[in-house]
Amino acid sequence: IQVYPTLRQVRSGEVLYIARSPGLASKGISIAHPNGNERTIMLGRAGGLEVTVHGDVLPRMKIVLSHPPPGYRLTDRRIPKDRVLSMDDLPVGPLLCKLVIANPSGGALVLDETSITIEAGSRTQVDLVADASNIPAPVSAQGRFHLPPEWGFSHGFASVRRVGPSTGSPHERAVIDLSKENEVEGLPGTFNFDIPRLAPGPYQATLRECPYPIAFTVPAAGSQDLELRMPPPVTVHVTPRDAITGEVLLGDCLVAWVGVGFQSGGLGATTRAAGQHAFRARVPAGQIVFSAHNGLLYRDAESTVQASAGLATDLLVHFRASLQVGLACEGEELAWPSDFPHKIERVDGRDVKFTWGIGPGCRAFLTDEGGHYRLPLPKLPGFKPVEDLDVDMQVGEEQILTVEYERTKPPR
Repeated sequence: IQVYPTLRQVRSGEVLYIARSPGLASKGISIAHPNGNERTIMLGRAGGLEVTVHGDVLPRMKIVLSHPPPGYRLTDRRIPKDRVLSMDDLPVGPLLCKLVIANPSGGALVLDETSITIEAGSRTQVDLVADASNIPAPVSAQGRFHLPPEWGFSHGFASVRRVGPSTGSPHERAVIDLSKENEVEGLPGTFNFDIPRLAPGPYQATLRECPYPIAFTVPAAGSQDLELRMPPPVTVHVTPRDAITGEVLLGDCLVAWVGVGFQSGGLGATTRAAGQHAFRARVPAGQIVFSAHNGLLYRDAESTVQASAGLATDLLVHFRASLQVGLACEGEELAWPSDFPHKIERVDGRDVKFTWGIGPGCRAFLTDEGGHYRLPLPKLPGFKPVEDLDVDMQVGEEQILTVEYERTKPPR
């Protein structure tokens, strides 16, 4: 058995156990706070796969195996020098086999793929073709970056990253140095830049201090006169309100912002002084998306505005009903099975849309409609629930419950 704790699992107290045995398909299971818990991992029969890669094999290419959509990735492997990759102990059934090329811009370009079926006790043969002829040659991108002095950034860097599908080129990211050495004499806040190797296509340039995208395109022949402009800063006031009652939301409500189309992650911060209703944000004078956050209670609350000096706007927030459920026996936390269907039902039988998520040692169920709900509880080896879970869920209310289980056999 191998143990793979991810960062999320370390934070939540969960540990991923993967069981392997020759001739059987490996299987993983997540266990929260495993001390004293007893779990069974059932391994099914397995088959093998042999993948032969033809064509232009590059160092960044990999073979990726995954379950059919919406299934998860099973494994990814580098291509051996002899271009023949053999894998054993794979689960029986349909899989998707892809040849991809990884890129520093994130994601990967799929060069070839095929659907396969793994059969018990046999090895499936697959041929994939690596065609790198469509990967574009890099070109030069030169120009000027305009950063208004009002931002107060004495120096820094702008990250350049391709947007949209990858081309397969390794030259899809760069950095623009906004230092005094590159500032144009007599033009404060204007910097020359020269990126010698960049794949043609659409890009965003962003400052680390500001989640706002500056869009530009590198033509196929390169460019010597790109003009990248950061808008000047303006102050905007945003008031979050209940979408139904119109009341101002106070307490733990947070408001953040990003520029429209921003794809590099991260949120811009806002501030709200004690006793004030509105959040204050210093943002670029452009298209800005404001969003409200409060754990699991808010449905996605967003508002897009054209930011200008002195703008005051409302952000309407729709509340949800939230239920977080943990499992326990005699004070010891029990782990949710990874294959649990996560289905919560209204007692009156009416279909209601809901979403679910994973929290530290629990499962969260969210819906826009209040009512009386029933949660079918998971079956755990060696345990059974004391009773079914029926609960009244109200919009705007967050409930945290623990379901008690009892042992069906004594602990070891």
